[in-house]
Amino acid sequence: MIKLQLLWSYFRQIRGRDKDRAALLQMRGGDGILCDRRYCDGAGAEAVGKAEGKNGREVNMIPLAYQLGDNDFEMEYKGRKLILFYRLDQKGSYRLKFSFISVDSPCRQAIVFHLDEFEGKIYAKGKELKKEKRKFPQLIFPEDEMPKEFELEVVLKEGNLVICNGYEYPDCPELWGSLSNGCAMYMEEITPSHLIFHCNDYYNDDDLNDFVFSMEISRLEEK
Repeated sequence: MIKLQLLWSYFRQIRGRDKDRAALLQMRGGDGILCDRRYCDGAGAEAVGKAEGKNGREVNMIPLAYQLGDNDFEMEYKGRKLILFYRLDQKGSYRLKFSFISVDSPCRQAIVFHLDEFEGKIYAKGKELKKEKRKFPQLIFPEDEMPKEFELEVVLKEGNLVICNGYEYPDCPELWGSLSNGCAMYMEEITPSHLIFHCNDYYNDDDLNDFVFSMEISRLEEK
């Protein structure tokens, strides 16, 4: 495991260089750990090419999250536009309806909100969900703990809300990761306000079927 003091030196370098802080996070319990481990341990892309696939087989490819990190977090891949996350960045009040569609992975799956650049409020059933008082706050909605469908009200005052998929590490229960390893999504647009996300998770492959969820966005009157 990489020592935290080494992480911090690389962290300062990346924060000064990359344009998008929100896509450079991997949350581990109460600590914020950078998602792209190439920059943490000094290894180049060729050193992370071989990794475990979903069925225990070795896959010789650069993990999708790393490829996306080198391409401003979106890219064309085998005829699809892949993204690392969805960003809600227009000020206003919204109702977000999420539906879990399918899971095809040994990892637990979740919808993750990254809140480090978010200023506003988020409500579930009229109750405000408090933003954690730490450097890289987030909200995690595990697929096996939430209703199949659930709604949130988001009041975005400043900044943006980053929405992506997350996974529980297969060998570390209750340790969640996102924006890292094999993570990537392609977005199917049913309508401009009804989106389906087909997601890759921890494993190094490109089947994009590990986790599928939908999001319906409704604009609300300003509070």
